[in-house]
Amino acid sequence: MADEARRFLDAVLDEPRLRGVVTWGMSDRHSWLLGYHDKRNRGLLYNDALQPKPMRSAVADALRNAPGRPA
Repeated sequence: MADEARRFLDAVLDEPRLRGVVTWGMSDRHSWLLGYHDKRNRGLLYNDALQPKPMRSAVADALRNAPGRPA
């Protein structure tokens, strides 16, 4: 899932008019997917213990490597 997010962000961050990125939340602790999907991976940046997941690194790398934005 982290690799998919990184590829998606790499593509959309090439668009100079993009001004923000929104997630469904930050941690698995309060995910709306608690009862519906695999509890090991809910597509968020941090796990239930608020430890970084691979998704956090993928998002950070994509943002760090994104082209600059006009002011």
